[in-house]
Amino acid sequence: MSADSSVETVRAMISTYHKQQTTEEFLSRFAPDVAWYDHAFLVQRVGHEAVAGLLKAFLHCNQPFETKIKSIEPAQSGVVVAEIVWHGRAVNDIVRPDGEVAVKATGQAFECHVCMLIRVNEDKKIYRLDEYYNKQWDNGIAEEKYLLMKGKSIRD
Repeated sequence: MSADSSVETVRAMISTYHKQQTTEEFLSRFAPDVAWYDHAFLVQRVGHEAVAGLLKAFLHCNQPFETKIKSIEPAQSGVVVAEIVWHGRAVNDIVRPDGEVAVKATGQAFECHVCMLIRVNEDKKIYRLDEYYNKQWDNGIAEEKYLLMKGKSIRD
């Protein structure tokens, strides 16, 4: 598969997952046995049902929600690197099927910087996604508001 084709598959998934679409449309970009690694929560979701549940829970929690793409680039070994920014407000809890509250809504508006390493197969389906972000994404702010440090980072 060409790097351009992989990049377009990834761009299509990221640019639409915050928009109204059917579950089937969203899942059409993923292999049936996709593995989605959420490195913030140390969770591996496998298969369409698990990934659909993630999308449903995340969009339920964060309203409004929007994804902005900073860059999507091919890397070595067929990996596509996506740098994105989530914008939204955490207004609803994420509750697991057993009733445990996985994420308590804070009501805060946020801007969270996210990196994804995504692998696409010959059928143009995403078969592995590694997602890296701050576990407390609702505390995220714009980069220009980050603390600026110059010189030493710690006291001698």
